[in-house]
Amino acid sequence: MARIRRPAAEARAHIVAVAREHLLEGGPAALRLKEVAQAAGVSHPTVLHHFGSREGLIGAVVDDAMQRLDNELEEILSTTTELDPSPIVEAMTRVMTDGGHARLIAWLALSSTDGSIPGGRVSQVIDAVHGARLRLAPDGTTPPTYEDSTFLSLLVTYAMVGEAVIGPGMRRNCGLDRPEARADFRKGLVDLVRRWVTG
Repeated sequence: MARIRRPAAEARAHIVAVAREHLLEGGPAALRLKEVAQAAGVSHPTVLHHFGSREGLIGAVVDDAMQRLDNELEEILSTTTELDPSPIVEAMTRVMTDGGHARLIAWLALSSTDGSIPGGRVSQVIDAVHGARLRLAPDGTTPPTYEDSTFLSLLVTYAMVGEAVIGPGMRRNCGLDRPEARADFRKGLVDLVRRWVTG
């Protein structure tokens, strides 16, 4: 592929998009910087210049996906007229499970020395969750605390990451091999969250 000169931000975004495709096809073990560089039409040193290492590039792919998810969740939460967790769980399913990003997050956490992962804008999403809960709380009820909204957000995140990373194996171990078990898990999570937010 011929190399195209792009502004730095555009080149970085293009490399991330190409790396995302490679990661989704083969996972972290299959990502090779030289192959990404070739597919992106840039040099290997250019990839290193922008991301520093293979782990840096994987982190950038995950961070990009989390920021997109955060934007979508904030939009859902700011416009919703009811405390229905279904759109949130479905958005997280698309990104974390179907998009393969939960496995990348787990790989990054396990391969870092301090367990850190790219976080997107977690605090802003929790702010949006809490704001929606306050805005939609029925009159005369005790408003939720920020800590409660944080725990609720963490519960959904942990459940969705766990479902993506070990869900199929856990379902098999529990004898839930039926095709609809994955959807049933999401429905159960939605019902649990609905009961949590309605008290």
